Amino acid sequence: MNRLLAPMLLALAFSGCAAAYSKQPVGETPKSLVTEVEQWEGNWMRPDGSVTVKVKDAAKGVLTIGWIDSNPEGLKPQTTVVFLREVGHWTFASLKNTDKPYLFLWARIEQSDRQIIFWPPDVEKLSALVTAGKLPGTIKDSDVYLGALGAKELKILSSEDEGILFNWDKPVVLFKLGG
Repeated sequence: MNRLLAPMLLALAFSGCAAAYSKQPVGETPKSLVTEVEQWEGNWMRPDGSVTVKVKDAAKGVLTIGWIDSNPEGLKPQTTVVFLREVGHWTFASLKNTDKPYLFLWARIEQSDRQIIFWPPDVEKLSALVTAGKLPGTIKDSDVYLGALGAKELKILSSEDEGILFNWDKPVVLFKLGG
């Protein structure tokens, strides 16, 4: 998996593991950040590094995330765009995969009290739902490639009707730095 995802979603267990991809940002409607800009913007820390978050489009729930990538060639600034979409009271974060730019990596996300929590999808459970025909998609090399997600499929993802589809016991937590 591409190291450029390290600051956030890579830590969701995408690194070296099977991943779940979608063809579009996961969710029904963009999450409005109009009244939440200050809560999202800033520098965020996790044990293996930090990221800076800026709201790119508050009405459409679009964030720009930046970090410094360290590799054998040196240090290099990196950025990516994250799309926040809602389904009921759940919010999903989706970002374009740098290895496969026609696909999105995604997770459930919550932001409150100066912390952001991500829960990665449980790829094995999603794989079983795709195999059973309950979610559209394909499986290749242990990765799940979800097809078009309509209201029925989004309800499956945002409910426990088919079990818990996220790694609740392995969240990624970011803490906001500064004032």
